[in-house]
Amino acid sequence: MFEEILADISMEFNYEPKFNNDIVNDFKDAKDDIVLSLKNLKEENLELKSEVNALQNQIDEMQGKLDNLQSEQQKVANELKAKKELEAKIKAIEDQFDRSEALVFHSENKVILRLYGLSFKSGKSDILPKYFQLLTRVQNAIRKLSPELVVVEGHTDAIGNDAYNLNLSRLRANSVRSYLLANMGVEESFILAEGFGKAKPVA
Repeated sequence: MFEEILADISMEFNYEPKFNNDIVNDFKDAKDDIVLSLKNLKEENLELKSEVNALQNQIDEMQGKLDNLQSEQQKVANELKAKKELEAKIKAIEDQFDRSEALVFHSENKVILRLYGLSFKSGKSDILPKYFQLLTRVQNAIRKLSPELVVVEGHTDAIGNDAYNLNLSRLRANSVRSYLLANMGVEESFILAEGFGKAKPVA
């Protein structure tokens, strides 16, 4: 009866006990073999757990890299989408102006609208009524772009001294700024004005 019980237990360890009609030694041998098998199984189990942990760490590392790649891919996709949207807006703005009136181009993080069709009388900074329609299209361009900030730059020709031209360019830039503020209903801090005189000529 005990031999059958030991045989059944031993089968779980892929071990077949030998019984030689010496009950004491037979049971001792069977016990030693079962204990050894248990020890080997425990060691194997520890090794497998260690391998599982190592594989899980590799999986976590690969998942982290995958998440980073997906995040970078999404970032690139968003940047590409934003770039295409900006290009479409710039094209729509370009279509509002004749070449003789203005040029639109993108430089770094700025969209520059260079007005050739807006000029002033010599030594003056007043905006002539004939340019109101042009400035209305400038307002439409600003609304379409929805920028964080608008900077109006004033320039002059090379006639006259530097201080005079610098002051005149500031007055002209402020005239355009004031016109845009009055007609767009935006905060004053949204539009700035700078004058460069003849130090930074457009032509």
